Amino acid sequence: MFYCEYRKVTYKQTNSQYSFQLNSIMIDFHKSIDETDFAIIELLQKDGHMSNSSMAEKIGVSEGTIRNKIKRMTALKLLRITAQFNLYEDDSFIAFYILIRSSSRNLTSIAERVSKFPGVMSVSTLAGQYDIIAEVLLDSKASYVGFIEKYLGTLPEIIMTESLLISKSFNKWATTVQDVMVLGRD
Repeated sequence: MFYCEYRKVTYKQTNSQYSFQLNSIMIDFHKSIDETDFAIIELLQKDGHMSNSSMAEKIGVSEGTIRNKIKRMTALKLLRITAQFNLYEDDSFIAFYILIRSSSRNLTSIAERVSKFPGVMSVSTLAGQYDIIAEVLLDSKASYVGFIEKYLGTLPEIIMTESLLISKSFNKWATTVQDVMVLGRD
């Protein structure tokens, strides 16, 4: 299955800028996304296999325009088109959220390091009781223990973690099998 990764946002045009509301955070893209971009994203969400010429015909622009807009949005990291599969539906894998409290205020550095560990699907910095949350997909409980000891345990800035077993996920997709930490293969 092909999937266009994009988060739904609401938008409005104000003073020649597009403003986007995402989880109560305002981000101004200064016209970096226009109506044609949104139309391309919407079409790719419905059919990741759709050709540039088909999109051009449906939107009413040239194929070159579609190609250039996809290239620009990809370069700006606003769009990523990938083949994805739902490992969360496979009972042989287990998923956790790991809440992390740090002694350092350099959360970006810690989050970037955590994001490179095998099995880590996503990492976000937080405001509140915990500083970072990591979503981890593993093949066994033994891999979980190994992940905590071999990877998180190497970061001296981490002073506390709390793990939450994910019992059921909805609409969760992985990009590659390598995203999953498998015991003995990391």
